[in-house]
Amino acid sequence: MQTGDSIRLPALVCLPAEHTDYPIVVLVHGSGPLDKDETVGANTPFRDLAHGLAQRGIATLRYDKRTHVYPPTAGLTIHDETLDDALSAIALAHSYSHRVYLLGHSLGGMLAPWIGSLYSHQLQGIVMLAAPARDFGTLLTEQINFLTPSGMDEAYKSQLIAKSKQSMPQYFTTEMQNYQQVAVASHLSLPMLILQGERDYQVRMTDYNIWQQALSGKPQVICKSYPKLNHLFIAGDGEISNPTEYQIPSHISTHVLDDIAHFIEH
Repeated sequence: MQTGDSIRLPALVCLPAEHTDYPIVVLVHGSGPLDKDETVGANTPFRDLAHGLAQRGIATLRYDKRTHVYPPTAGLTIHDETLDDALSAIALAHSYSHRVYLLGHSLGGMLAPWIGSLYSHQLQGIVMLAAPARDFGTLLTEQINFLTPSGMDEAYKSQLIAKSKQSMPQYFTTEMQNYQQVAVASHLSLPMLILQGERDYQVRMTDYNIWQQALSGKPQVICKSYPKLNHLFIAGDGEISNPTEYQIPSHISTHVLDDIAHFIEH
């Protein structure tokens, strides 16, 4: 474990074997109390990213999310859960390299423009994987409608939505409701790579299309989608993925790793 005073949580730095002047990517998690590997079911996408990018000459910094290490407290905010430690991780990354990039997945991708707006002078670029362009309430309703059987009572769905919001209030505060991630991204001059799995049921192609349309006039922004990939950027079959796929051990597509490495090195 590599640790630093500027970050509250243990941080793991994965370094390339044969490089000295390497870029480093700070990995920012999706929603929920995730560990440094961003373990979801039988898969560890952040570990895949760390090992895959190291093989391509790029270092990464990953860390356990604060809510994974400490029990959530009343009044938890998005700053407590995600933003503060992401900013500390960027500062720590600068002790390893002057070329620091931010990679956010899901919630992390949604917040990446916010972080970029605060620390644009310390970042060389931003990678956004499955980044919501819409608010969390809209996504939550869409996911529950998708996961519940057809014909399910609407009152029951409303209860599920209410319970979900109650269990993770930091995503539904006034600050988060007022956060306009697409507008913030449109004002950034940083290079951005926006990637999306077309089979993702959690963050839909609707979100990707919003990003693509809004940022189409910015030459420093690259958008790409992958027909066979799900929310974890793992390949599967069928038009749309489902949660059972996450229980099947697999790995992030090498195409995604190659595209990220190409973006960083060029």
